[in-house]
Amino acid sequence: MVPQIYADGFSNITFVNGMVRIDLASTPPGPTQGGSVPAAEVHHRIILTPRAFLQSMGMMQDLMNKLME
Repeated sequence: MVPQIYADGFSNITFVNGMVRIDLASTPPGPTQGGSVPAAEVHHRIILTPRAFLQSMGMMQDLMNKLME
């Protein structure tokens, strides 16, 4: 079985030392003290070559087009 990682979204995408770095973040459940919405917390980082990043973006664009139909 392939391990699964849940994320609410990306908190940051950077290009450093020739690699694309994507930080995955999730918002903790429930409000913080004072009732404000808690800030998202980074819990994993994906590091890709530029080529792998561009291929991934193509796959995401294909999926986005299918979701829009």
